[in-house]
Amino acid sequence: MTKEEEKKIIDEICEITASDLDIYERNPMTKRKFRVVGERYGGELTVGTVSADFVRYWQDKDTDDLQQHLLGLEWQDEDNIDSDSPPVLDDGEEFVAWNEVDDLEHLTGYAADSKFIVSEITDRNDDWAYDENEKEFSPYPLNSRECYADEKEPENPPEDSEYIPVLMWYSAEKGNFGTWFVETDGEDFNPKKFAISYIETNLGEMVELAYYDKVPIDCEYDFAESVGKGYYAFVGWMNKKWHDTEYFIGSDNVWEGYEENLNT
Repeated sequence: MTKEEEKKIIDEICEITASDLDIYERNPMTKRKFRVVGERYGGELTVGTVSADFVRYWQDKDTDDLQQHLLGLEWQDEDNIDSDSPPVLDDGEEFVAWNEVDDLEHLTGYAADSKFIVSEITDRNDDWAYDENEKEFSPYPLNSRECYADEKEPENPPEDSEYIPVLMWYSAEKGNFGTWFVETDGEDFNPKKFAISYIETNLGEMVELAYYDKVPIDCEYDFAESVGKGYYAFVGWMNKKWHDTEYFIGSDNVWEGYEENLNT
């Protein structure tokens, strides 16, 4: 066989027509890819340590006044600043933006009670192409971690406690707060296999992690953008020993409810 004849055979074998490619894409034995997003409601959350005098001053005052004061500090708008308020931080810095008070938590994500939307990616060259095959579903709530604070300063806290004065701020927003991509070996996307972990706070619950078929999925933030809908603030006293800083997913007990739900 000459080199020319060999090349012709290889070219014929490797040639894939448009029709062949369509069959390949629909073959259940090939990989399929799905895009998952939340229902457009979420926001940005910060939790941080502040001065005790700041919390004592504001804890019994109107929340709207506290929010106005904090926004005034962020924008350095003295007309909206309460001149009688102690500084936010112990260092006495005059203007402190709420999103800088975040030594304990700083997250952006979907509200934990959001519906989610899945669509199959049919354009093999564009993971972000719009598809009309969207389906709504509720993710499985796998587990959560707590980040709560008490409204009142404890009078006789236990010796083993570690109470600190904190500020929580939540910027409620509407938009895209991230995207998860799920790839299967040809089977349909199973909503029961999609699970979330979320944080619980005095100002609401927010999705932080996602899994598909027990495997963690990275969240992609391309095209993530949102518009503000409102602000919420809270000051109080947190026992740091009650602040969960991680999720405990190594135990089989965590997945028991997931498995039961999967088999129903």
